[in-house]
Amino acid sequence: MSLLPSPRQSFLYFVLCGFGLVIAIAGVTLLVAGLSTLSWPTTSGKLLSGTVHCSNSTKAQRTFSPDIIYEYKVDGKSYLGGFTRVGGLSFTYEPNAQQYIKDKQAAANIPVYYIPFIPSIAVVERGASNSTWIIAGAGIALFLVFRILSLVKQNKNG
Repeated sequence: MSLLPSPRQSFLYFVLCGFGLVIAIAGVTLLVAGLSTLSWPTTSGKLLSGTVHCSNSTKAQRTFSPDIIYEYKVDGKSYLGGFTRVGGLSFTYEPNAQQYIKDKQAAANIPVYYIPFIPSIAVVERGASNSTWIIAGAGIALFLVFRILSLVKQNKNG
């Protein structure tokens, strides 16, 4: 028993597969970028400012992200950075985000990881955020589920 007529159902599977593929590509791209930070060179930097940003989602799902600005030098040239980690860094509890900033402010120098051929792009935390893994996984799962459903439907129809 089908909920939609066959052409509509096929089109819906096609659209949902495409949507899953787009999400998967975006997630995997962020994931690869995040994992590539593990091999980026390191320099020393200094935190110039830091504030906690509260997400605008519902109260039950609020997250708190450190918004930071740091200065670092590569080959004698000064740069300003503001990225914490590829995919962002967020905390469930505001005191954790505040403590993260306090720890960075208390350090004489913080490690800054930069792209060797574009030193103006840098992060202070290596790796990819948890949300990056979730986005990649959800996109792949969505694509696979609807691709399998379309293949099953195709086999049933001959």
